[in-house]
Amino acid sequence: MPYNKPPSAAFNVLREAVVEIAKGKAKDFATEVDQKGRFPAETLAVLKTVKALSAGISKDLGGLALNVREQAELCQLLAQSCASSAMILGMHYIKCNSINEWAQEQDFFKNYLQAIVAEQRLIASMTSEEGIGGDLRQSNAAVSLENDLFTIMKKSPCLSYVSEADDILLTCRTNEQASHADQRLVLLKADQMQITVIRRWDAMGMRGTCSHACEVSGKASTEQIVTTPFATIATQTMIPDAHFIWSSIWLGIALDAFNKAKKVSRKHFVSNTDKVPGSARILSDMHNSIIALKSQIDSLSAHYVTCKAKQDHKALRQIDFALAVNALKLNASNTAMTICLQALEVCGLAGYKNDDESSVARNIRDVLSAKVMVSNERLIEVNAARLLL
Repeated sequence: MPYNKPPSAAFNVLREAVVEIAKGKAKDFATEVDQKGRFPAETLAVLKTVKALSAGISKDLGGLALNVREQAELCQLLAQSCASSAMILGMHYIKCNSINEWAQEQDFFKNYLQAIVAEQRLIASMTSEEGIGGDLRQSNAAVSLENDLFTIMKKSPCLSYVSEADDILLTCRTNEQASHADQRLVLLKADQMQITVIRRWDAMGMRGTCSHACEVSGKASTEQIVTTPFATIATQTMIPDAHFIWSSIWLGIALDAFNKAKKVSRKHFVSNTDKVPGSARILSDMHNSIIALKSQIDSLSAHYVTCKAKQDHKALRQIDFALAVNALKLNASNTAMTICLQALEVCGLAGYKNDDESSVARNIRDVLSAKVMVSNERLIEVNAARLLL
């Protein structure tokens, strides 16, 4: 039976708050954030005031226990105004969910989750690494263990909002003798690490994520190592969560572009009601694509949340589920991009200019990140290999 539990009152309250934030601070500062390539501090500050950063944490630890479908919807709403803000919140949720689900039994992480609720701490993700070609499931960096302490040094080509995060959750090898695939998650707090920015983020889109190339080194207690193997966390939580949340963000970007195109097309129709504008056909195609993508996200995430509720870990390890999750990412990245380009066709010159209210320039630049956030080519190869098993 698919997941059909109605949204909680807590979710509805937070949803309304996020809608207001999207229409307010996020929209007000989105252009400046993009132009200057700076962190959307204003939006994150107000998200913290409504306790948005602890939305997925268990109720007994003070959170709202929102599932990933609900988290993804919040990110989608935010993405319609500021994709960078949505991506930062989404990445934080992905890390927070992994700790909440797989490390609660460890005293350090139980206390840490409560600190997120109380302090609205922001977690950055360091899974990418120099020299491994973008493979999430491989690490060169390893923890060096000495009694009850560890040291770690890792280089990443892309570490989002590293200068603004309170903490970093990173992947590494279990020890210096471990294989590249024998990984663990490790948490470093700001006062436990040194960060060296190697190359600053000057990208086409998603400029507010400030995803600098960095070297991070740190020393902390071994209690800050998640004991569950990362292979388990990645398969059953982190990868599915990422694809559901990211796909919803890209859909949010596309919805904003669609609404701009609809407004332009409607103006043409109002000025000449005797003839339906040619752009209406494009709008119809865009709308169909939006409905189809939303349906794909909803149906697969409903299955996922149901499996989580039943603790059906076997279903989440199935090849068919992994294929479907990867297929969602591939389809979402391609569909959202197509919708944004169709919006440009409808909006014309106004959509092409940066200073017009009908501009979809930022939508297009932001949504293009979808193809390189976990390379589509890599996922195509992975799915093709799995189909041969």
